[in-house]
Parts: sequence; structure tokens; C-alpha cells
Amino acid sequence: MSKKAIDYSEHMDSDNLQSQQIEERLRELILTAQLAPDSNMTQAGLIKMLGCGRTPLREALHRLNVTKEVAMVPNKGIYIPQIDVMQLTDAMETLYLIYPLAMELAAVRASEEQLGALKAALDTYNGSSEPVGSRGLLDFAFHKLAAEACGNEYLAQAITRACYSVVRFGYALRVKNRTFAQAAEVAYEHTELYEALRARDGKSARETSQRHFAPNRVSIIAAIQN
Repeated sequence: MSKKAIDYSEHMDSDNLQSQQIEERLRELILTAQLAPDSNMTQAGLIKMLGCGRTPLREALHRLNVTKEVAMVPNKGIYIPQIDVMQLTDAMETLYLIYPLAMELAAVRASEEQLGALKAALDTYNGSSEPVGSRGLLDFAFHKLAAEACGNEYLAQAITRACYSVVRFGYALRVKNRTFAQAAEVAYEHTELYEALRARDGKSARETSQRHFAPNRVSIIAAIQN
């Protein structure tokens, strides 16, 4: 695992900003299975790994503990929870049911700035030479931006959390040399969704989203069983 220190040079007077950066870095390490499920660590070990201070680290860990991305075990340190199968199926159900609605709203509400950011995320995903199983962070970034464009904070938070669980599972499959999606299919569906949002076509955005998540529900169940 690479020990990437966080650059706080521009924000040394703000523990809050430092804590947010630590939180995002830890989330990335968990999401990509660099901090693997069932692994244990200490605050001292994380301070050394991230090159950060104890106070902002504690704040970041507290937030990740609230969202159940880490578990704080008394007298044992910090624990990365195993991927829960029921949580994963709940996440897929959430995406299948509410993501299409959010995209229908986004087609109407998305700002030009949000559409520009989404296009940049799409280009980054499509331009990657990595196999689809290694593009989880890029996939997560695309769907997070799309969800935020719906203009409903509660929908966006639910979708972001569900996407996080699904992408994390995808990285776990990659470690086992398995995957549940094809790069060309995902790239095409992302492009189709972006074009529907750009055209302000809510019906097309909704239908595209349904097609995107429906087969993945079946594929993920099959992957779990295998």
C-alpha cells in the first residue's frame, strides 16, 4: 500500500479542512480495498501513513464511524467492516428505485456548471485505459455528481451512500479477479445519461438510468452467490 501524505500547506490554520481531506483519503482507501475489509489499524499507524495530526484524524474517523465505513472498537483500535451482503442488495434496490427519479429531476434542475463537471467526469472515465473493475473511483465520481445535480439533498445523499457500497463491492470482486460489468457497456450508458441530461430530457434520463441499474442487480446477486 502506498503511503501518500496529504498536503496541508494551504490550510494549516484549519483543522476542519484537514479533517475533511483525511476523511476523503480514508474513504478512497476503503473504497478501493487498499484498507481491506476485516483489517485493523491504530490511530498511530494512520497518522504515520497519512502524515496528519491526531485531532483532525479523530474528527474524520468519528464521521466515518457514524456512516459505518469504519468501526471504533474499544481497546482494539479501528476496524474496517466486512462488506455486508444485505447492505449491498439494499444499495442496489435504492439505486434502481430512486436514481431514475433523481435523474429526471436533474434533467430540469442541473446547472450549466454541474453539467460541465459531469462532462469532465465522463471524459475522464471514458478516457481511462484501466479495466472497468479498476475504475470504481471514476464511476463513483460520475454518479455522485449526477446525483447532486438533482437538487434534492436527501436523494443525493442516499444515492451517494448506495453507490459507495456498490463500488466498494466492485473493488472486492476485482481483488478476486471477478467483475460484474463491461467497460464498453458502462461507458456507453454513462454517455447516454449525460446526453439526456444535457438535452433536458427527463424521460430519457429516467429510462437510461433504469436500464443502467437493472442488469447490475442480477449480476451482483450472481457474483455474491459465486
